[in-house]
Amino acid sequence: GTINDDDSAPTATDNTLTTSEDTPIVVSTSTLGYNDLNGDALSTVTITELPTVGTLYLDADGDGVFDEGEQISLNQVITLADLDASNLQFVPDLNDNGDNYASFDFNVNDGTNAATADNTISFNVTPVNDAPVATVENLSADEDIPVIGDLSDNVTDIDGDDLTFSV
Repeated sequence: GTINDDDSAPTATDNTLTTSEDTPIVVSTSTLGYNDLNGDALSTVTITELPTVGTLYLDADGDGVFDEGEQISLNQVITLADLDASNLQFVPDLNDNGDNYASFDFNVNDGTNAATADNTISFNVTPVNDAPVATVENLSADEDIPVIGDLSDNVTDIDGDDLTFSV
């Protein structure tokens, strides 16, 4: 007789996600493009390449913020429960942005078979105009004597915008 192996390996698709500067984004089951011809449910995802900028993390305490110790390591296995709980997240580096900003590779598994190829999730990070930061400078003078200072030495803008001042 003939033996048919009908337990096909699952597949996933590449995808690009967009977030704003300084804002975490959830990587969910639906963003992986998971498919299994046998109808087997997704079981785990293995992270096979890490992003070179930003932080891919597993939000273990569910607070939506990257905390020390939550960073994903190479070949870390993510469970379906963690994906369904929105615990797999990416956050760009502070005040950083760009198209094709970062990416990571992953491999899906249906509990029996792993995909035969890795896939990639890429991130676009849109810029956000940050407010300028002013530092206080104390100036003093005798009564009825004008005080002269240069405000531009005490104000910075991370985005490099031209600044105007009014007193």
